[in-house]
Amino acid sequence: MTWKSRVRFSLAWKGAPSLEDVEGALPLVISSKWREGSVPKHGAPRKWSMLTVDSEVPEEAPLEEHIEAMISKLRLFEGELKAAIREFGLEPELALVLFYDPEVDSIPGVHLASSALSLLATLGAELDVDLIGMEDD
Repeated sequence: MTWKSRVRFSLAWKGAPSLEDVEGALPLVISSKWREGSVPKHGAPRKWSMLTVDSEVPEEAPLEEHIEAMISKLRLFEGELKAAIREFGLEPELALVLFYDPEVDSIPGVHLASSALSLLATLGAELDVDLIGMEDD
């Protein structure tokens, strides 16, 4: 199995402000968005409004490439992000997902440079890391 990975940065909030106000304050390309209370295809109404930004790196690329691309984006717009997070009371999170084959591969490691961790801390962002073992069919 080829490892696949995904990196997303998200901003979540409850209540006001509107999705349009938050999106308008950000110079980032938004990958997905939803409103608090909207109902996904399968599931309960969402408890948060959220905007997400993808790394825009192919899934087959190493996780490190995804992280580098995302951190570069966030660093480029650090001032605008900090202002929007503060103004709108947003909750930022960086999510890393790595799919691997536990029958073939050892449990993969995840490395973040201190400069990446420092940026996440400056933004007040949580870090979510999911390592998902999936067997090849």
